[in-house]
Amino acid sequence: MAISKCVKCGSTSFEITEAMRIHNDRDMVHFIQCSQCGGVVGVQEPFSAWRLLVALAQKLGHPVDDMLR
Repeated sequence: MAISKCVKCGSTSFEITEAMRIHNDRDMVHFIQCSQCGGVVGVQEPFSAWRLLVALAQKLGHPVDDMLR
């Protein structure tokens, strides 16, 4: 199996950064980045699946506890 490498510096060590805001976007994202140079190699939307489940539960008439959001 191939080993993933940073396209900028060739490092094989990665990390997920704290959630950050993208300009003109109301949703937060996490960046997957090289732990050596900080080059971004991917993006995750940490809350999008949760928002979809909450919306579905509300449409089905199930109460959603605000403390779980």
